[in-house]
Amino acid sequence: MRALLIATLTTSAALALTTPAMAGGPNQLVANASASVSGGCACGQQDDKTSTSATVLSSYAQDLGGGAYGHASVTTKYGEQHVYADAFFPTGDPSPDVQSQGYSEFDENFAAGSVLPGLYNLVFNITGSMSTPPVFGPGANAYLNWVLEDMTHPGTLTFGTWIAGTDPSPLIAPFALSSADALSLRVMFVASAYAGVLNPSTKVFADYSHTAHTYINSTTGGPDVIGTSGHDYAQPIGPAVPEPTSWAMMLIGFGAVGGALRSRRRTPAAI
Repeated sequence: MRALLIATLTTSAALALTTPAMAGGPNQLVANASASVSGGCACGQQDDKTSTSATVLSSYAQDLGGGAYGHASVTTKYGEQHVYADAFFPTGDPSPDVQSQGYSEFDENFAAGSVLPGLYNLVFNITGSMSTPPVFGPGANAYLNWVLEDMTHPGTLTFGTWIAGTDPSPLIAPFALSSADALSLRVMFVASAYAGVLNPSTKVFADYSHTAHTYINSTTGGPDVIGTSGHDYAQPIGPAVPEPTSWAMMLIGFGAVGGALRSRRRTPAAI
């Protein structure tokens, strides 16, 4: 059942979107942001961007004739992934649909001897939000896939999928390591949004910015787990980076405090 659901999500998220780039080597980052407004008017457009560096990648497509738009942004770092996608389709737009997708992936290697034999938890701490109004069609979705492999004695230690709205977070995948072998970890995270004639005047979004964090927790008191990239995977998630709306509220608050202080300094002292 889960395999069928994953296939359905993947198919619906990738409609009319460029196939995401795949990581091709050890310790490689991939980000793909894709947005498109397709349809029967001359103003439809598609915007696809791909990067293999840990920089913010944004894609934006807009139907200038009807007002529909899609947007996606991605930042990928070792152990940390930021993914966002939204889509808006106004009533009366002649285009049939608008869709966007953010995709990130990192491949991380662990040299032989860097992870000692013992029991571990591969932990994914994923928080975020998705649009809640009822929509028709694919709407918004997000999912994460992972696989951790033993490279010295080839075999899979743990693998699986997390699906937004279905699976809990943090997600904990236990595994045992019997010898200090070289390991390989691949983590892929996707967020997508779709809006069209079946759900007009509705903005759908999947916002997982600053909120997908991977770490490896030793249950037997082992040392830090350092990837070949230098990232420390023994560190659990820290405080979330404020979202843009939170930053705006903070700045407004700082401005109000500053204004109050300036006003107080200008008030004449009582005689």
